[in-house]
Amino acid sequence: MNKLSPAPSIRTLQSAEQVDVGAIMRRRQPVVVRMHHRRVPDRAAQLLEERVRRVPLLRQVRVSDSHPFFLHYQPLHWSDQQLQRQAADALGLPVDSVPWERPYRLVDMPGNRFYDDDNIAADQPFKLFSHDVATLRDSPEVVASALQSSAIAEYLDRGPCSSGWDKTFWMASNGSISSTHYDAVDNFFVQLHGRKRFELYAPSQLLKLHLYPKAHPSSFKSQLPDELPPSHRRKWSAQPVQPAFIADLEPGDMLYVPPYWAHHVLSLGRSISLSFWRDAAECATVDEAEHVPLPFEPQEWPPLLMWTAAHAFIRRVVRGLQLDVRATAESLIQSRYAQLLASSHGQHRAAQPALCEQLDPLLLLTDAMIVKISDRANQVATHLSALRSPDVLLLKLHDYIETVFGAVHGASGGGGDGDDDRPSGQVLLAHLQCLG
Repeated sequence: MNKLSPAPSIRTLQSAEQVDVGAIMRRRQPVVVRMHHRRVPDRAAQLLEERVRRVPLLRQVRVSDSHPFFLHYQPLHWSDQQLQRQAADALGLPVDSVPWERPYRLVDMPGNRFYDDDNIAADQPFKLFSHDVATLRDSPEVVASALQSSAIAEYLDRGPCSSGWDKTFWMASNGSISSTHYDAVDNFFVQLHGRKRFELYAPSQLLKLHLYPKAHPSSFKSQLPDELPPSHRRKWSAQPVQPAFIADLEPGDMLYVPPYWAHHVLSLGRSISLSFWRDAAECATVDEAEHVPLPFEPQEWPPLLMWTAAHAFIRRVVRGLQLDVRATAESLIQSRYAQLLASSHGQHRAAQPALCEQLDPLLLLTDAMIVKISDRANQVATHLSALRSPDVLLLKLHDYIETVFGAVHGASGGGGDGDDDRPSGQVLLAHLQCLG
């Protein structure tokens, strides 16, 4: 950890009503807000813990006997076998070559067991619980106690975050870690009990964090190997990334995590927290771009024609954003696939020149097709150009390219001539190389 990383700007307020949610979000920078008398009253903290202990059942607590890092796989309810197949396909590798063992198990347990585990003195097992407040129907007194234990939480709940915001209730044992990931949300994170440390990475650092491919069950998360259990670790040659900010939260503190700021969260002791969040404004922009119909007909066009149209379409989208096609493709390969390539022992195949030569729009696309491709590409580029941050734009453009190529692969049953039965990761990589 970088001991010299600066803390986010810290504001000390006399009253919670001085928290200006709108101004904080407009700045798009992390900020810690603490009260002049920031300590949560002992009685309030004690009452909160007592009420948690009385919860009859906490559902799907993540529990690990030895590994403190919790990766949030999607979807959460999938089996290890399903996750392994999806990961192998996204990486372009045979299923049996992708070691997979979920580094935690999901356990339903009463609230008192969360705190009173026999091994708590050794800080094991590691436990993490998160739940949407709206669905904590069995424990309304816990939610009420959580809000009452923090002036900032109570103010946000009845004031600026009372409508249109979701709330998540968090509990963690000492040493538990939420692995480095980003969220496309505005997040006001309130620490109620215990302490937490956030390491924050700016959107400009996302490429260096090597996010997983979009189709991977760990998309939005970093591939950093130190956060993986030993069976998941791979050869890693990239340089470590130092956080832009480090913030230590104590009871009564609130941290604003802006959208697309990656964060790594460590519990410094038993911890209870409450986060208020809503989708970032950029989400609507991205949705509009993704809802523009693709300029080809999966049910009618043969695979080679679809792939050719997809290449022409993506090139026009990228150029419509005033970006270089080769540099965009290369940054996607290097940020999401290079480390996976290095660790796959040559099982990835480079794109064959013959594949790239087949994708000739002048030979395969009619004038009417090209007009349609250009029109749809202009619509997508117009939507994406509304993303004001160049870093967020590149991030979502990478996602969009993977989505389009993934859709073509799924519709065509393979790459190029349709007889390619390779996993989608290999096909996408080969076509990205043709773009570059």
